[in-house]
Amino acid sequence: MMTKQDMVMQNDTYSLLTIISSLLVFSGWLLVGVLAALVMIALTPPKTKMELFGMVASAFASSLFVGPLVIEAYGFSHYGLQAQLGICFMCAVPAWLIWSVIRVMLQRWRDAKDPVGKISRDVKRIKSWWL
Repeated sequence: MMTKQDMVMQNDTYSLLTIISSLLVFSGWLLVGVLAALVMIALTPPKTKMELFGMVASAFASSLFVGPLVIEAYGFSHYGLQAQLGICFMCAVPAWLIWSVIRVMLQRWRDAKDPVGKISRDVKRIKSWWL
């Protein structure tokens, strides 16, 4: 026969296992996301020191300002510091990618023989995607 204390301990153990398993799943997805982000950053390296400074500055600003907003918006404030830093790092990766795309587009426009025509064709193509 189970006493009340045994029932409480069994219930506490179940809730502890639930918490641990959910944290392990969250940590696993965070690890996969960080690894994917590192691969993406490695595939789009900057070519000059100025590009590196711009990419690092935009990634740092995104991590500093967007990361805490995401943590508060989705209620991740009760997670540990390492998990919160991982979330901030994940918020920095899109800024790195956007800066890389902008760099490539500006380089294409700068190297074109008719930059105004190239820009207008690109703008028309982007408009056709949205409409």
